[in-house]
Amino acid sequence: MIKILAKSLLLVLLTTLVTVKVAFAYIDPSTGGMLFQALATALAVFAGFALVFSRQIRTLWARLRRSFRGVDQAKEEEQHAPSDVDSPDESQT
Repeated sequence: MIKILAKSLLLVLLTTLVTVKVAFAYIDPSTGGMLFQALATALAVFAGFALVFSRQIRTLWARLRRSFRGVDQAKEEEQHAPSDVDSPDESQT
C-alpha cells in the first residue's frame, strides 16, 4: 500500500514538474514580508499557548496514553485468559 502511494505521489510530482506553465505573476517584497510576519506571529502564538498550557497538555497526553494502554492490556488479558470450555468443572470432580 505504501509503495503504491509513493509511486503515485512520484508520478504526480513528475507530471507537475514536466508540465510547467509560465506564470505572469510575482510576489513583491512587501507581500513577502507580510507573509513572513504572519507566519512568525502564528508561530509565536502557538509557542506561547504551548508554554502557558504545557502542564495541562502533558496531563491530558499522559491520561490518554494510560487509557490506551489499559485498553491494550485488557485485550491481551482476554487473549491469554483460559477459556471456560477448556477448564474442567470443579463440581464434577
